[in-house]
Amino acid sequence: MSATEKTSPALIYAIGDIHGTCGLLGKAARWISEDRRARGNPDTAVVTLGDYIDRGPESAAVIERLANNPFAPARHIALKGNHEDAMLGFLDDPFAGEYWLTIGGVQTIRSYGLSICDYRGEAGLLSLARDFKAAIPPRHLGFLEGLATSWTAGDLMFVHAGIRPGVPLEQQDPNDLIWIRDEFLTFDAPLPRFVIHGHTPVGRAEVRRNRMNIDTGACFGGHLSVLAIDETNFDLVEFHHGEDEPIGHPAFPMPRSGREG
Repeated sequence: MSATEKTSPALIYAIGDIHGTCGLLGKAARWISEDRRARGNPDTAVVTLGDYIDRGPESAAVIERLANNPFAPARHIALKGNHEDAMLGFLDDPFAGEYWLTIGGVQTIRSYGLSICDYRGEAGLLSLARDFKAAIPPRHLGFLEGLATSWTAGDLMFVHAGIRPGVPLEQQDPNDLIWIRDEFLTFDAPLPRFVIHGHTPVGRAEVRRNRMNIDTGACFGGHLSVLAIDETNFDLVEFHHGEDEPIGHPAFPMPRSGREG
């Protein structure tokens, strides 16, 4: 499911991969509310780029917060990450989706009050999937099942992982939008839109001529990045573990050179 804005909001915030770090999400939500107020409360959308769960310890708390739109009255556009995709795959078919447990699923299961140590063998895997699904509040599951794969506003496209170069936007494979890596990251020519994404952790937000990566490893001891976008500028803010105040960076003009045409 992809979405396109006919008229871009006056103000957009994009939040990188959260991965079970609810404390950082709370700091980001408070800052967004204050920053939006300081800008005169314009029409606003907040885009979360996926990977809300796994690895960090507070996946259930993150989903609870996001499912209730902590950014209101701003709109919240929640995109699907590969970790949400993997989790839903595990619930659908535990044997085919067992891989999810190796990429942080164990921490997510633990955040919902279960321990993987209580389940053994093939029968245990089926029981784990059944009990885990039962432990997830319906509101959480509905939120996860309703995630979009991309959002486009004006010259900007927001996705979790990236897009496949050379494929028209309307023909992009949803699987690529949430899983692609090298084919997208190594492509340096213009794209149909300037792409804002996460998925691949970097030490500091990375800007290229055709894309910007704001996954800054929040769950690996890094920080959570938030990008504020108005009609002319990008403003990047970082939220760090153990720090009350965010770290801001000088605003820079909205990139224009990365678009085909």
